[in-house]
Amino acid sequence: MKKGAPLLPLFLRYESNRIVLEFLPPILPPPEGRTVATITQEITRIIEEQIRMNPTQWFWFHNRWKTRPSGATT
Repeated sequence: MKKGAPLLPLFLRYESNRIVLEFLPPILPPPEGRTVATITQEITRIIEEQIRMNPTQWFWFHNRWKTRPSGATT
């Protein structure tokens, strides 16, 4: 936002034995009054749409759940 650079969403997916790289339309620098929260919601919506279109190809790299419930195994 500080630099006014657009965000360019892109996604990889497999089609048979090919890897397809899909570029979505850029998210342009926000007009006045738009917040980080609204931009984050837009990006999250785009990611959710991609996951719903290809759920078997989704893999979460980040260790989001750092703790385990009591009694959970590794």
